[in-house]
Amino acid sequence: MSVQARILLIEDDPKLGWVLRDELNEAGYRCTWVERGGEGLDCLQQAPFDLVLLDLMLPDRSGFSVLRALRGRPRIPVIVLSARSDSSDKIEALDLGADDYLTKPFGMGELLARVRARLRACAPTPDPLRIRFGAVSVDLRARSVLVEGQPCHLTPSEFAILTCLVQRRDQTVLREELLSEAMGADQAGEGVLHSHLSRLRGKLGPSGEAIRTVWGIGYCLDTQAV
Repeated sequence: MSVQARILLIEDDPKLGWVLRDELNEAGYRCTWVERGGEGLDCLQQAPFDLVLLDLMLPDRSGFSVLRALRGRPRIPVIVLSARSDSSDKIEALDLGADDYLTKPFGMGELLARVRARLRACAPTPDPLRIRFGAVSVDLRARSVLVEGQPCHLTPSEFAILTCLVQRRDQTVLREELLSEAMGADQAGEGVLHSHLSRLRGKLGPSGEAIRTVWGIGYCLDTQAV
């Protein structure tokens, strides 16, 4: 994964804690392990975490108490890991805000699958009107372009061409489509299009290399090229 998700493990069993921490780190996550509920709450105040793995039977306070304490804080998904298999315990944990409940003993593969599922469910939904490639950020709603965080001033024709390419990124756009959709019939000339594309590439810096010529056909914004 490109960005390591941070996981807080609150588990008082030393043997299980070592195993889970090592396995989660090996799977590509950044796992912090504490043995007490109070320590876990302190960790959540001091650093951001993407997910909590919570045992219910802790030496200083119950996992139910930790779940209650998490209410009113910024939302963090919680998976309960517990030897308590009664349905009443599961219901109480879920009612208190737990997102999932895994009964001990469990397989590491199942735990990792549930972790991935919870992280996917909480991942932010990408804004279709904001596109990034290389060092370029395009906001179609605000009609703005940033290159390495700095404003990039494009002419209306240059922005129209870039909009057409980013909306169909990683696909080939025919020359005729760029001429008609991005530039208008009154400017329909390949020489003019080539000139606009040349200036656009230059303004985008090294990320301009993502605008690839598909010889004899058209152009493609290849987001994997930068």
